[in-house]
Amino acid sequence: MEVPFRCLLYIEVQGRNEWEVEERGLTTMDRLKTDGRIDVIDAGRAGIVKVGPYEFVDTLELEVVGDLRSLLSIVLDYTPSAVEVISPPNFSIDREELSNLMLDLAGGIRRIASSELELGDLGELPLPPLGYEESELAELVYEGRHVFYETSFETFKGKETTIKTLTVLGCGIDKISFKETKEGRNVVNTTLVSPFDSLLAVTAFYAPRRVKVLDPSVVDVTALELQNGLMDVAGIVRISLLEESSCGSKA
Repeated sequence: MEVPFRCLLYIEVQGRNEWEVEERGLTTMDRLKTDGRIDVIDAGRAGIVKVGPYEFVDTLELEVVGDLRSLLSIVLDYTPSAVEVISPPNFSIDREELSNLMLDLAGGIRRIASSELELGDLGELPLPPLGYEESELAELVYEGRHVFYETSFETFKGKETTIKTLTVLGCGIDKISFKETKEGRNVVNTTLVSPFDSLLAVTAFYAPRRVKVLDPSVVDVTALELQNGLMDVAGIVRISLLEESSCGSKA
């Protein structure tokens, strides 16, 4: 997709003292300006704030322009704390391109983080009904502007937890099947219907090996939906990196 997107990215840099934060902020800005994937139109800083005895934070504020694929890869690499999509107010993407974009996103997630995430204790959450009538799916897709898609991923979690997790991520489940591997993981094949931003969240959360958008043939997306999806992706990556860092420190 060649449509240029203009966005504001807010990226936090941390350090043990003001000098360290200053250096990291300058280095991050220089890297983004010479990255090549996006154009940095404007860059500023909120100012260094002390948030703990040995912890200082500054927020870089960058206005950038780039295509959707580049923007997604930048969000993966720099995990902004906030994203604001300025323009365009809406755009369209065909289902094949969106499927490929989600596979690229999943590959990027696997490159960055390897541990499986969980959403905490979902025991009290009721199981949702599964399956949709054809008329219900048509209403969700063509009137509710949802995306209908197939995806396949692996998880150590059982069926009930996986169904609840998909529900929390904003998905309705049409079909789902589980097959246990020799390593004790479950291969999950599922057909889901969800808003565009939930499609991004599910892809970032599970890093699936297969994503195929079935309907509609052309997906219409608003700036707010893209903005919410990008923030979900950044948040999931940050949590993944924190968990891996925590596991590493314990080891």
